[in-house]
Amino acid sequence: MSELYNANFFNSTLNKPMSVKKIESEISIKEIIALARHCGVIERSRIFDIVDFVCALVDFNDRGMLSSAKYTINNFRLNYYSKYAKEHISDKAFHNQLRKPEIVEFLEKLILRIYSYIGNDNPCSEHLELVKILSSVGITDVVPVDGSGFFVRLSCRKNFNSKTAGRKSTQRGIQKENAGIKVHMAFSNVNGTISHLSITEGTGSEREQVRADEYGEGMQNIKDRGYIDYNGESLYANRSQFHLTRYRTNVQGTVIMAVDGETGESLDELIGKAQSCEIPDNIKSEYIDMLVKRISDSGNEVIARVVRVRNPDGEFSYFGTNLPMDKIPAKAVYLLYRCRWEGSELTFKALQSGDGMRTINSSLLDVIITFMLGNILTYSFKQLVATVAKRIAKSEVSFSILRIHTVLKATDALIKSFTNGVRSSIYRAIHKQLDRILESCTRKEASLLDKQTFKDLPTVVKTIDDLVNG
Repeated sequence: MSELYNANFFNSTLNKPMSVKKIESEISIKEIIALARHCGVIERSRIFDIVDFVCALVDFNDRGMLSSAKYTINNFRLNYYSKYAKEHISDKAFHNQLRKPEIVEFLEKLILRIYSYIGNDNPCSEHLELVKILSSVGITDVVPVDGSGFFVRLSCRKNFNSKTAGRKSTQRGIQKENAGIKVHMAFSNVNGTISHLSITEGTGSEREQVRADEYGEGMQNIKDRGYIDYNGESLYANRSQFHLTRYRTNVQGTVIMAVDGETGESLDELIGKAQSCEIPDNIKSEYIDMLVKRISDSGNEVIARVVRVRNPDGEFSYFGTNLPMDKIPAKAVYLLYRCRWEGSELTFKALQSGDGMRTINSSLLDVIITFMLGNILTYSFKQLVATVAKRIAKSEVSFSILRIHTVLKATDALIKSFTNGVRSSIYRAIHKQLDRILESCTRKEASLLDKQTFKDLPTVVKTIDDLVNG
């Protein structure tokens, strides 16, 4: 089986409305210890301090682009002892704590606890504005999906499925197979959090990840070509959900209706042809909105909407969706897909560049997952800091996901204040650094090129609003 780990429980942030809690006892020491005891991480008083471990994990990952040579268990242990731990334990005892499967459950629940404090309050206001614009068709959250591959130690192949594609490595003149995993994530626009996490071996099937049955009604899923699943598309409509997938050029189906996506003019020349057929010279449309008929693997006839977009180089891109043609124009469909750039592409960049996402030097799956969850813990903590700072400042400016995670630094004062559990210490720490936090997180004016190529989220959201609401 290619799937190694699946954190579907994160999706409770999407399936249930979340209340925004006041900052009274944010992630207190008492709460962390109680959570650790509940998960079985600590059964009695130990020298290994779980609160210090949490602080050290956030601090260690906040260092950003540590090289693989420095992103090691030994360096993490040194960081834990030099900055947080009060007493030392043996290296073996320390490693035994890291390899506990219970610590994975503990980190899952702690991350979810942080999510409950953030609530439906994404500090990146354009994300929330996009959901509001699309609410007229029943959308309650926009969820871009993406995946990224990571190499692991070759010895991992003895412990768990970790086949990976790519060039073989050469060691002492001998070619050896590589080992790797792939991390699949979905990102919630409502609260700016990671709503789904699964890990497969490097060659695992992408289409089996982030399925419709893992989400509630109103979810708008946005996926790239690796996640194409023609047979699964009908599940979204059956569950009152929406999908938007970039297709490959060999997209299946026969055109039964086609119109110019901007003027509404009928393009009968395309009826009966494949969606990727050669376009006659007299058709200059940049956006072609089509209904296509295809036969599913079960033999059933399926009618699907496909938007064909002319690229600047003259080639075409294809996007399949079940968004209604009468409410969401073809260009808006394309621009909605462009939102995936910040929702998933930049978030992965933020995780890797600012929150330390990489694989730790271990052959044990539980240890690798522990540090992956540590990356997400760091991501969640920074989102929480940004959210709280924006509330305190009563600021209307928009924050940037990339800047929150690559410019904002999680200082010792911030980390310790949020685990101290005293409201005054949290406010004091935020107030002392408020100007720095706001400056670090605030979205900067985009370049003209980013606006023209729709890589600037405010430009994309405004254009979608004009197209949908006129």
